Amino acid sequence: MIVDIDDFNYSKIVEDCDTPIFIDFYSPSCPPCQELLPLLEPLDEYAKGEVLIAKVDVSRSPKIAQKFQIRGVPLCITIGVDKMVKEHKSGLGDANSYFKMIDKVLNKEKKGFFAKLFS
Repeated sequence: MIVDIDDFNYSKIVEDCDTPIFIDFYSPSCPPCQELLPLLEPLDEYAKGEVLIAKVDVSRSPKIAQKFQIRGVPLCITIGVDKMVKEHKSGLGDANSYFKMIDKVLNKEKKGFFAKLFS
């Protein structure tokens, strides 16, 4: 399920969440944002409930936009269970980059040969 976060429910959703969170900051008037929104459903299916998938309309949530210092959209971030931002991606990227963000926040990213040897 993709959750809509706004200035009023941010604290309740983010602070009470016990899983990592992927947030898409967007604007309805932004064409690249509109291209990214349909990817949220496959991301949600991929995350299988291990990561909360959320979106924030920055035009309706100025306090959240200010909190994260949003200067342009789309902007996607991942927040770990420690409530710290783990990664961010600004602009429209390829679909695979967003799936990698999910893997990374879950520590499931594929590592290279030497990383496997020494980790």
